[in-house]
Amino acid sequence: MAENRRFWHGFIGRAFRDEKWLEKARQVEGRAEWQHAEFAKYYAGELKISASEFDALTPEEEQAIDRELKTRCGQSLAEQKPAKRVNFPHTFFRNSLLFENGLFLGGAFFNGSHFAGFSPFLPSAELGFSYFEGDAYFNSSHFAGTANFISNHFAGSADFSSSLFADLANFNSCHFAGHADFDAATFQAKTDFTATTFEKYVPSFHGTTLYSDTLFSADERDRDLWPPAKGAHGAEDQKSNYNRIRSFMADKRMVEEEQFFHRREIGVQQVGADWGTKLPYGLFQILSNYGHSIILPISWLVLLGAASAFFYDVYYPVEKPVHWSKPLGLTLSNMFGYLGYVKLYYADVLKCAPWWFKSVLGIQAVLAVILQFLLALGIRSRFRMR
Repeated sequence: MAENRRFWHGFIGRAFRDEKWLEKARQVEGRAEWQHAEFAKYYAGELKISASEFDALTPEEEQAIDRELKTRCGQSLAEQKPAKRVNFPHTFFRNSLLFENGLFLGGAFFNGSHFAGFSPFLPSAELGFSYFEGDAYFNSSHFAGTANFISNHFAGSADFSSSLFADLANFNSCHFAGHADFDAATFQAKTDFTATTFEKYVPSFHGTTLYSDTLFSADERDRDLWPPAKGAHGAEDQKSNYNRIRSFMADKRMVEEEQFFHRREIGVQQVGADWGTKLPYGLFQILSNYGHSIILPISWLVLLGAASAFFYDVYYPVEKPVHWSKPLGLTLSNMFGYLGYVKLYYADVLKCAPWWFKSVLGIQAVLAVILQFLLALGIRSRFRMR
């Protein structure tokens, strides 16, 4: 066993002297200053062995391994590439699988595997804080115990389609740089996607059975965790994927989250629309954040009132001097014209005002009604009224 372990560690130790591996390992471990010796010492300490076991294999050791490899698989040691891929398709893991802080520089294939998790001490699949540089395939896999992918970085695509998660599925703080495919997957327990970054693509959940306690980051402060809206080429896929998540939130009566994904959906429609449609969408966003904001309509109302009051003060159509309260009262009365104050208290102004002054009054009144409607819409949305 000692000899076999030395051969294995000497073989794996080649990665510590590979600059590409070191660069990724520094990112995973947060050790920008470490060189290969520090990594060998660190992992040796974790395994409670001597760091010298990761030293380069001696010529005699390489010859001994070469003889065995050629006999067993027809390849020499030089032809073996330990970081090329991790290949475990259709594998039954009877006890827990522990790859925490793993670094996968090639593709990782776990498709069709079964993670039984019979161990009472560890979750069935512990792959947290790992880095997958290539594509990761877990499609059609069965996680009987906890599936912990916390803080993983998937530089390529991550395929979890048709998989079954029978216990906690933890994707908290993951980073998906490529496609995240959960189509036709089944989640039977709490699922956590909070603080998860989807860099380029909206995750796909078509035909997926999501557990009622499924968490997403769905707050305005989290909007940077979701991909930017694409043009016409990718807008349809984004809209469809957002629609699926929004429908799930609506079914669970999670109103705030439903509205968040509805806004993301509208944003995608805006980017993919023609110029004639972009304008109303753009105004809807600027004036009220798609009917969600209360502060924006109020701010625009204050700005409209201030600008109008200044205009009325300069062009007030009665004999000067006029006290500042007169134009201010006119602008407030006109903005809330449905209350009738403008005709009651400013009949003399309306009577002697020129047509262009009355036109400004009319434009201000229309804009004020629109902003008040958006304010009411924001209040309705924020206080979860249906």
